[in-house]
Amino acid sequence: MSGTRDCLSKRNQSRACLTATSGASECLSKSDHSRAGHTAMSGASECLSKSDHSRACHTVMSGASECLSKSDHSRACHTAMSGASECLSKSDHSRACKTSVSGTSECLSKSDHSQACHTAMSGTSESLRKSLKCLACHTNMSDTRNSLSRSVMCPTRYCQTTMPVTSYCLSRSVKCLVCDCHTTMPVTSYSLSRSVLCPVCYCHSTMSECPVSSLLLSLHHDRVSCVQPVIVTLPCQ
Repeated sequence: MSGTRDCLSKRNQSRACLTATSGASECLSKSDHSRAGHTAMSGASECLSKSDHSRACHTVMSGASECLSKSDHSRACHTAMSGASECLSKSDHSRACKTSVSGTSECLSKSDHSQACHTAMSGTSESLRKSLKCLACHTNMSDTRNSLSRSVMCPTRYCQTTMPVTSYCLSRSVKCLVCDCHTTMPVTSYSLSRSVLCPVCYCHSTMSECPVSSLLLSLHHDRVSCVQPVIVTLPCQ
């Protein structure tokens, strides 16, 4: 990632780091109850590690550092990134994260058996809430809304937006899907999965709204094909 390296360590376990998505670096780790870290965009590097009762995250984004710590029922995060601050709190079955970092918004969710990280750009502010079987993201940018459902196969995504936004959704199921959605130009989104085959989401959009019946697509020899129909309404092409 533009000379940035991510190193992850987990005692008594193993960690894997995969670099992709236009110089972005993505790292995933799985322990007894699984763990995922998603790193996004423009020289941003994020490393997450988890032990039995602790959690550490170090992010290098425009020379800024981010540290996260977790105890049994609490979590604190302080970010020094262009004068922005990030606070995270965790209860037994819920997590909330609101970040405003140079137009970058990050959400992390952690429950007993899962971990999710949602990152977005373009001046969005996001709140992420996680239950045992459902994950939801809502952004505060011009009717932009992202919903991520963590089913076994793949998440369902709903997008409604009227201005450019880049959103990354990471669902850590058996077959994970990372969906990248741009609203004013065609974009190839990248997928990250522990399995051999990774679903890929393509989203082509303009300023005109029209119903879209399929956002979940699969990459096949530089061609895309429908995997699962999703009824949504968004600016599309």
